[in-house]
Amino acid sequence: MSFPVAQEIESTLLEFVAMDLLHGEEEIDLMTPLLALGIIDSLSMVSLLSFVQDRYHVAIPNDSITVEHFENVASISAMILERMESEPVVAHEEQTAMEQAVRVLTAAGVQSRRHELGDGLVLHTLEVEGDDPLPWILLPGLGNPASSWGNLLKAMAGEHSAVAIDLVGFGLSTGPEAPHYRDHVEVLDRFLEARFGDRPVVLVGSSAGCLMALERARRHPQSTHALVLVGFGLIEDPEGWMAELDTLWKQPEEFLARTFYSPPKLNALLLEQFETIYGMKAYHSYLRPADLAPSIFDGIGRPTLVVGGSDDRIIGFRAIRAAAERIPGASLVELARCGHFPGQERAEELVYTIRSFLEELPDHE
Repeated sequence: MSFPVAQEIESTLLEFVAMDLLHGEEEIDLMTPLLALGIIDSLSMVSLLSFVQDRYHVAIPNDSITVEHFENVASISAMILERMESEPVVAHEEQTAMEQAVRVLTAAGVQSRRHELGDGLVLHTLEVEGDDPLPWILLPGLGNPASSWGNLLKAMAGEHSAVAIDLVGFGLSTGPEAPHYRDHVEVLDRFLEARFGDRPVVLVGSSAGCLMALERARRHPQSTHALVLVGFGLIEDPEGWMAELDTLWKQPEEFLARTFYSPPKLNALLLEQFETIYGMKAYHSYLRPADLAPSIFDGIGRPTLVVGGSDDRIIGFRAIRAAAERIPGASLVELARCGHFPGQERAEELVYTIRSFLEELPDHE
C-alpha cells in the first residue's frame, strides 16, 4: 500500500487521539507513549477500536490487543496498515464494550478471573499482583464494571496486590438480576472468605460502591485493615439527589460534564452504554433514599481515608468533607483538577494518596 496512505492513517489517528481522547489539551506525536501515560485506558480504547472499525473497515482481533501494538500512534498505524493489506474488510467482532475493555486490560498484564461461589453465583474480577501482599479490594460505583478501575490497576501492578470486583447484575458477573447493595455485600463476604479467609484487606469503594465498603467494614472490622471512600459523601437530601441523578442519566452529555473534570466525548458507543446501564434491573435495585441516611457512616472502627475530587459535581466536595467529619479520626484528601471518579482521572495520584495513608498506619492487629 502506498506511503501516502500510511501518512493519512497516522495523521488521522493523531487527530483522533488529540481531539477526541485529549480534548485538544495536550500535544502528542507519533511516538508519544499512549498506554504508559494513561492516554489510552479501558474507556478510551473502546472508542479507539470503534473508530478504527468505522473508518478503516477493519476489526482488531483479541490476539492483536497487545502493549506493543498500542504503544503509540506509529505502532497502531502500522497494525492497521498491515490488516488493511492482508484483509481489506473484516467483519466486526460481536463483543460488548465491557468485554472489549477487559481484553485491553488483560493485554496490559491485568488478570481476568471468574470465581464459582455456588448457588449460580459467578463473580468476575480483574486482578494485579505486587510486592506488597496486603490486598486492595476495589468496589466500583453504581453501573460501573470492574474495568472502571483499569487505570488504577495498571498503576498498582508490580507494587500492590489488588482485586477489582464486577458486581452481580453488572459487568461480567452472573447472579440475581436485581440485588440490593446489601445483597452485593453478602456476595463479597462469600468471595473474601473463600479467597482470603481472615486475612486483612484494604476496602476501596468508589461512589456508591462505598456503601458496600462501609457495610463490610462494619460487619468485619477484624479483617478490614483500612477503609478508603472515594467520591462519596453525606448527602443532605437523598430523595432529591437520587431524582436529580435519574434525570442526569437521561442526559448523557450533561452527566459526563458533571462527572469528569475532562469529560470524554459522547459517541454512539458511550450512548449505548448509558442506555444499557439504565435499562438494567440491578441499577434500579441497588439503593433507595433511606440507604443514604447519615447513619451509614456510624459504627466504623477502622482507619478511614476519604478522598474526593475538587471538581466533583455529582456528590460535591462539601458532602465528601461532611462524611469525613462524621467518621471518628477519618483523614480527608482533596484532589485538584479531578471530578467524581479519581480512580479514572487521577489514578496514579490516588494510588500515591492511599499508599501514603497506609504507610502511616500501625501493623494490623
